[in-house]
Amino acid sequence: MIEILVGSVLLSVVHFLLPNHWLPLVTLSRSERWTLPETINVTVLAAFAHTGSTIALGIVIGLIGYRLSGRYESFATVAAPLILLGMGLLYFTTGSRHAGHAHFSDQARLRRKSKAALIVSLCVAMFFSPCFEIEPYFLAAGAFGWPGIGMISVAYLLVSVTGMTLMVWIGYRSLQRLQWHWLEDHEKKITGTVLIGMAIAAFYVQ
Repeated sequence: MIEILVGSVLLSVVHFLLPNHWLPLVTLSRSERWTLPETINVTVLAAFAHTGSTIALGIVIGLIGYRLSGRYESFATVAAPLILLGMGLLYFTTGSRHAGHAHFSDQARLRRKSKAALIVSLCVAMFFSPCFEIEPYFLAAGAFGWPGIGMISVAYLLVSVTGMTLMVWIGYRSLQRLQWHWLEDHEKKITGTVLIGMAIAAFYVQ
């Protein structure tokens, strides 16, 4: 269980560092002339919408993992790590420039909305853009029942919301000009590497 928790935390950190999770919020706040507290409040709302849909999907997937572990004793020790390994190889081999998912695809249109409509649009966009990369960890955690699913959910929620808020705060303080494109361009390869590493660890740490 520890290796699953560590892997989910590492993957959550990688994702909140990606510019497409926070830089659009910074640029929108600048164009709308929001204060830092206003920007942080909007970020927290958007982050909760994003993590909420991801966790909701993860719970469903985790329950599938729980049922599979109840029927097949080898699920936790063999099948779950193999699924992580397969997902990791898929992400690593398909990773390419500009392959990351985008949560804010039309900023120009968003800027034409009123503040309330803009905030709602951001939250809706984030809600319907869950991070599928974390879901294999919910599947693996399902073998440990609700405690495992709950632990992954809480860890992902805390790391993602805190991380996105921190990055927006840093970006608002004029550090958004730093070159983050390398992380964004290699998102899938980094994700795949983490998944593969955790799959290998799961085979040896039981």
